[in-house]
Amino acid sequence: PLVPEGARVITERSGDGGNLLAGNLRLNLPHRLFVSCDLTELFPAGDEPCFVVWDATQHDDMPEALRQSILRAAPAGPGQHQISYLTATGPLDRSKQLRLGVLEIR
Repeated sequence: PLVPEGARVITERSGDGGNLLAGNLRLNLPHRLFVSCDLTELFPAGDEPCFVVWDATQHDDMPEALRQSILRAAPAGPGQHQISYLTATGPLDRSKQLRLGVLEIR
């Protein structure tokens, strides 16, 4: 899998749908720690792989709040990793396509 078991996954800010995104991902990807970017201080980073995930349905660009979280979670920054984009059909409305940006930062 793109995000291995035991990984930490930082999602968009709570008020920007981050809790919904984190919760839905948690249901489908157990054994990973999903944290909204405004709560990263409550979950200190360890040696586990760390990813950033955001809703890229409307825009490819990572939200600014996530960029700031990267600097807190991985002070060296994301390095030379490439962003992956995943597309899926909406769970409630099959006519909608959801798109997620995924970046490994550690």
